[in-house]
Amino acid sequence: MGFDGDCNLLVAGVGGQGSVLIGNILGEAAISEGLHVWVGETFGMSQRGGSVVSHIRIGRDILSPITPEGEGDVVLGLEPMEALRVAHRYLRMGGKIILNPRQVLPSDVISGLSGYPSIEDIFAALDQLAGEVHRVDAAGLAEKSGNTMTVNTVMLGALAASRLLPLSLSSVEAAIRQGVPPKTVDVNLKAFSLGVNAVQTSQDS
Repeated sequence: MGFDGDCNLLVAGVGGQGSVLIGNILGEAAISEGLHVWVGETFGMSQRGGSVVSHIRIGRDILSPITPEGEGDVVLGLEPMEALRVAHRYLRMGGKIILNPRQVLPSDVISGLSGYPSIEDIFAALDQLAGEVHRVDAAGLAEKSGNTMTVNTVMLGALAASRLLPLSLSSVEAAIRQGVPPKTVDVNLKAFSLGVNAVQTSQDS
């Protein structure tokens, strides 16, 4: 695609939401397009229920899989408070956020070690941090796909359609086919398409 710059994406969620799978799929898509890519993850308290951040860094001059603080271009938020945590630390001024607004309480909130702000306060803080926040009803669209576990694939479709990454829809779709279990390919591709359509519809309106 003639991409010569750098792009730093962060996927913010909790364990079990599929952040790592998104990173792997985008990494494969980037490789298929001949791009240089690093993929890394950081984990919170526990693999399921704790904070999970996937770093996807595309570019020739990148030397580490972890995005430096304040240099993130895009945050893909699978969970609102996790998106806020990651955006506050990593998002650059004017960076973009694609957000699933459905709350999933992290394990530290459930255990009482941390509180959870009101969703209105989270939205307000995200609006202040980012140049643009695009909300996608990923949970509702996942239900339409026939599998409520496809929130991550819906969000992947929304991201791919946003044109914030130097990746084509076809390369991401091909990586999904290779990256998910064979029995779930059809439902994941449907979820991906619903995410794509949600963003394309909003762009046309």
